[in-house]
Order: sequence, then structure tokens, then C-alpha cells
Amino acid sequence: MKNTLLVPIKYLLVYILVAAIMTLGVYVYSWCENPLPLSGGMHDHVDLMFRGLYAVMVPASLVALVILILMLQHGKGIPWLLFLALWFSFSGLLYVQVSILRPYRPLPPRTAAPVEIPQRIHSYQKGAVYIEESFTQGKPAVMMSVSGNPQLSAGRIGKVSEDSVRIGDMSLSRSPKNPFFNEALQTPPIISAIFRDFKVLSSFFAFTHSSSFTRAVLTIASFGFLISSCWIFGRFTSWPLLNTVYLLFVLRIVVLLSALMLSPEAQELFQAFVPEVRLADYAHYIFAAGGLLLVLWDLIFIPFHRFPRKGRTA
Repeated sequence: MKNTLLVPIKYLLVYILVAAIMTLGVYVYSWCENPLPLSGGMHDHVDLMFRGLYAVMVPASLVALVILILMLQHGKGIPWLLFLALWFSFSGLLYVQVSILRPYRPLPPRTAAPVEIPQRIHSYQKGAVYIEESFTQGKPAVMMSVSGNPQLSAGRIGKVSEDSVRIGDMSLSRSPKNPFFNEALQTPPIISAIFRDFKVLSSFFAFTHSSSFTRAVLTIASFGFLISSCWIFGRFTSWPLLNTVYLLFVLRIVVLLSALMLSPEAQELFQAFVPEVRLADYAHYIFAAGGLLLVLWDLIFIPFHRFPRKGRTA
């Protein structure tokens, strides 16, 4: 019973750590694409960090859940009580996040406004520019171009726009916009796709919460039930590392299919067969059915303890 009561506490502590790390990462990437004026004060930066927290609330919950599931496989406790504690912890935290953070706006879109910092080297994809004062026609600057044959040119800016700058015969595209980061820090496509799916789910939960309290509780609880039921893949084999890969892969598939189900394309396809019925209205039934199948599979085929503890035989 003690181990069961500790599950929510462990989950919350792991979540705080994961959410803090992911929020900081999103803040860095967001500032890379949407640089804030250094003289704008702390308010804009804090606001951006809260938007980052809004973006990571679902993925951070899932990552914390994966870590906790792997931790539970080596501990004691009654399986069904541990599962209920896991389910309630994940669903409860997700509901709190949706109800508290939903007023915050999502991350701002990329803007075309470039950064201009005097006496700094502005690094771009195909070169760099050093400005003494500003990106203004006639102001002194030094340009280093690395496309083709590397060239270095010093002189006065002849032509400047939001997309390019020219000194003499050399022209350089001003992208990426942030002088402190380069493409090595741009979000990989697979990470962007995962966060796009999480954004669909977060938006759906927030919309559901604003329309109906009862429906929001049912939807989040059923989604939490489905996600928690995936814990069987955390002990699918006798190899912890392989179980981690299985668990992450299955959760990615579940999130992807959930986002696809809630997409407008899926709604149009569903209405072609069942007119005047919204697929999203039955999302909680679909989540609950998927979770129930996994629970039945768990009870019939998957033993709870894959690893014999000291004093026990395999």
C-alpha cells in the first residue's frame, strides 16, 4: 500500500523535472525562431516560457509516465492498485494542466523581423555579418560569405531588407534570424511532427473543457486510461532497454492515431459513412475501448513481474 500511495508523489516529482527541462528547450528553440529584444525586460521572456510550458504539458506528462512505468517494474506493490494510481495520477495532472494553462496563447508563429545587435557578429546559414551600429544603408559592416569560394568584404551597407543584406557585390540571406543560433539548433522534423500531434490533443482537451465539464472529465480520464494501459509494454520482454523502446514506440503510435482521429480529414471521412455525426464526440468511447483491450491483454498474457527480486525465484 505504501508503494501505491507514493506513485502520485513520484509521478509529480518526475513530471516537474521533465517539464522544466522540456520548457527550457522549447524556450530556446522559440527564441531562436522568434528572437525577443534584449531590452524588452523579463515579462516577454516569462510569457514565452509559460507558452513553452503550455506546449510541453502533454509530452512531459507522457515522458514522466514512461519513466515511472519503468521504475515500477522493479518495485513491490499490488498490480491493480499500482495501475489505478498511475491512471489517476496521469489523468488528474493532465486535467489540472488543461484547466489552468488553457488561457495561455500558443507559441507565437515565426516572424520576419530580424535581430540587429550593434558590435556583434550575426551568424546566418551561408555566412555572417558584423555591424558596428545597425543594418542601415550606408552604415559600416563586414561580411563573410561561405557559399562557393569563401570571401570577406568590408565596406558600407549598400542594400538591406528583412530577407537580405548587400555590401558591394556580395549579398547574404538573413536566415535564420537569430544571430546566436544556427541550423544545428533547429527542431528536427520528427520532433516537430510529435509536437504538432501533441498540439492537436492539447487543443482538443482545452476545447472540450471550455464546452462541458463532464465531457472534459470523461475525455481526459478515458485518454489517461488508454495511455496508462500501455504500461504492459514496459514489461513486454525481460530486457529493460527493449521494453523502453517498445513503450516509447507504442505511445508515439497512440498519440499519432489520436491526433489523426481528431483531425478535420478524419472527420470528413467519417461523415461520408455516418452523416451528421462528429467523430470527436465519441473520442472518449474510442479511448476507453482501446484501453480496455490493452488491460484484457495484460491480464491474460503479460506477467507483472518479469524480473525476480532477491529472495525470489524466477
